[in-house]
Amino acid sequence: MRKMKEENAPESSAPLRSGLLYSRTRMFVSARKQRKASLAKGARRGEITAMAVDPKADPTFTESPQDKWAIKVDDNRERFESVKCAVVGAVSGSLLSAPIAILSPNRLTAQWEFDHDAVAVMLALAALVYRYAVRKDGNMMLKQGVVSAFVLTRTLSLLKVSTTCTSLPLNCGPPLGYLDWGMIGQGILILFESSIAFGGMAVVLEKGFEAGLLKKFPSSD
Repeated sequence: MRKMKEENAPESSAPLRSGLLYSRTRMFVSARKQRKASLAKGARRGEITAMAVDPKADPTFTESPQDKWAIKVDDNRERFESVKCAVVGAVSGSLLSAPIAILSPNRLTAQWEFDHDAVAVMLALAALVYRYAVRKDGNMMLKQGVVSAFVLTRTLSLLKVSTTCTSLPLNCGPPLGYLDWGMIGQGILILFESSIAFGGMAVVLEKGFEAGLLKKFPSSD
């Protein structure tokens, strides 16, 4: 009888062991799921915190054009820095171009004086535009583009059409039809003078920026 009980004991304990194994497996799987959920919740909490600090951390964040260029500045300080750049630009460009201006056929006439008073005003405006345009950008093409715009504008505005030219269509004779030798020579001189004036202005401003005597926009950076 005792022998029969001993033989049946392993058979009766097998379901018990299977139940314990199943229960432990379920507990392990449940604990693992809870751990994953906790980690995911923590990660999500970190993302929410990051988005609170920096809205751009949110993948759904869309920056508006107004936000992109919004910069907090001190208006009075920026005006002061702009005036400094305008004065330095006008004085430096005028002095650097003065030797070339003396070579003009119309030198020391009333028109010559007016033209060079006007270039001083243009240099001041160019210095303002240069300060705001280049900002903290080291792109040489941008800097050259600002200078070239003022050089070409002044050159074309001062170019005088020869008295021999006819209109509709414009024909001034050789060598190009649209431009004769007199206009070409006149244009080269104005272009050279303007390049020295505005190019020199840009160089002086850059030296001022590097030395810390002048500030690019925004000056608070």
